[in-house]
Amino acid sequence: MQKKRRVRFDPELGVEAYCLGGTVETFPLHFHDYYVAGMIESGRRRMLGSGSCVLEPGDMILFNPGEAHGCEQVDGPFSYRALNIGAQTMQEAARQITGSGLPPRLGPRVTRRSPLARQLCAVQELILRGEQGLRKEEAFWLFLGRLLNAHAQPAGPRAAESRGVAAAAAYLKAHAQQPVTLDMLAGAAGMEKYRLLRAFARERGISPYRYLEALRVARAQTLLQRGMPPAEAALEAGFADQSHLCNAFRQRTGLTPGEYRKAFGEEEQNG
Repeated sequence: MQKKRRVRFDPELGVEAYCLGGTVETFPLHFHDYYVAGMIESGRRRMLGSGSCVLEPGDMILFNPGEAHGCEQVDGPFSYRALNIGAQTMQEAARQITGSGLPPRLGPRVTRRSPLARQLCAVQELILRGEQGLRKEEAFWLFLGRLLNAHAQPAGPRAAESRGVAAAAAYLKAHAQQPVTLDMLAGAAGMEKYRLLRAFARERGISPYRYLEALRVARAQTLLQRGMPPAEAALEAGFADQSHLCNAFRQRTGLTPGEYRKAFGEEEQNG
């Protein structure tokens, strides 16, 4: 199967359409600061993290902002489609569709042979083709309506988290563009190093290092969207060099930083 990678950001909707074909890479545990509604088009993958299972063609997967997840190959390449929806876009949709002013929480994480999969693909294709105007907006909002009515509940209070883990996460976010050591992190958390590592992974579903990498990749994505060259984005985001950014970026998105930046450059040219 030939690899096919497509990504396009739609500024009208605040949504990124994302398509990976013929992929065999493992995606380690990571998280995003946006909602993900995706579907397996072909092939099989083992989802990592909470609720680990084998994903089949037609399955829809949903991730909330901050939820750790990953996947690995089962038997051959797979193809995957997704809509990456900004948190503000989703919260406004929830206000209009469900009447809730709270950010929604999507679930379950996996829906077998979802009836929404075909509609998701149709919306995604409109975005990838650069469709403008009412047809695309109508398709997107009707999809969101079905998605939220079937899969969303207002987010309740976050599960109790230790003060030390919360402090460590805040420290990583504030210092993501700087070198961070375990001594620094343990000091900020007020915990012994080993205890912090165990508690952080248990409560956040991801190790502190992977959490830091995810923050840096998210920062690099923002910079690449603005047209910054990958080498500069790597240093600005806190990576040692462009090679380190490229490895971390591909592990989490399946794209190189250059491919991702080009998608946004094409959007500006077409606009």
